[in-house]
Amino acid sequence: MAESHGDGGAPLVSVVTPAFNEEANLEEFYRQVAVCLDAAGLTWEIIMVDDGSRDATENVIDRLNRRDARVRGVSFARNFGNQVAVSAGLAMARGEAVVIIDADLQHPVELIPKMVETWREGYEIVNTVRRYGNKAPLSKRFLSVIFYKVMNALSGTKIEAAAPDFKLLDRRVVDLLVQLPERTRYFKALIPWLGFRQTSIPFDCKERFAGTSSFNFFRLAELALDGIVSFSTKPLRAISYLGAIVLLITVPYGLWALFQFFFLGAKTPGWTSIILVNLLLGGATLISLGILGEYIGRIYNEVKQRPLYTVKKVWGADEKQVVQAAFPHERGEDETTRL
Repeated sequence: MAESHGDGGAPLVSVVTPAFNEEANLEEFYRQVAVCLDAAGLTWEIIMVDDGSRDATENVIDRLNRRDARVRGVSFARNFGNQVAVSAGLAMARGEAVVIIDADLQHPVELIPKMVETWREGYEIVNTVRRYGNKAPLSKRFLSVIFYKVMNALSGTKIEAAAPDFKLLDRRVVDLLVQLPERTRYFKALIPWLGFRQTSIPFDCKERFAGTSSFNFFRLAELALDGIVSFSTKPLRAISYLGAIVLLITVPYGLWALFQFFFLGAKTPGWTSIILVNLLLGGATLISLGILGEYIGRIYNEVKQRPLYTVKKVWGADEKQVVQAAFPHERGEDETTRL
């Protein structure tokens, strides 16, 4: 694998970390990355993306940038979500290899040199796989397995179970991701969808260095829904199957009702059967409308062509270029963003 530092003395490795309310973690995160990558003899930069934090995350990034020019970053004007923050970081990254990693230090930074060595062996994508062991609750492990099985069945894209966004991407992969015009982004599916040669490295998840995670059940469920709807039309097809099943049930029942009326005499319909049929049809209708609404809502968001994010402040890059990267639909097919 080539080790060209690119134009303008670009580093070999870019470390991209989204940060939402991570003021207590960023100093230690920077220290551990600097010690680890300097000891490995790697040229590097850190791209910190403040995703509209309500604490002093922005001030910490500013302080680190003043101390070390290898720390670059952007602060959003409001919270746009983890996946958009990762997108902005990828657009700013200049390295030949780009590592996505969380700022809470649950992902071991000491694994980065090993990921780089694996990349040098010819892998364009180096994934990591979390080893849960007995630390994680059984319910969490069970739900994780179920989700990935459903996701793989619906999307047609192979997503490795227990694989977080902690991964290394070759420059070519990053350039392709940056050029994708869609606004609803789910990198766990987008990256394997691109193809390329991939491998995985297992790791043991650490405890957060400080603070609490901003991800709760509802945010994770929303992210999962984005992944399913963005990569599969099978839920829409399921509506057709549901309609066919309901038709197969109701047509014979309707014929039997007509036979009773004409040949056996009209009878007072049972209250229970009426309620059950209404509940069945009403529930199926609402579920179908909900699925259609999810797809229509995403179409609506895409056609508006609003920027992925709005910028409050930029460190170590041209602000105009960072803002332009928020409009992926305006970039040509041959244009790549290297800030």
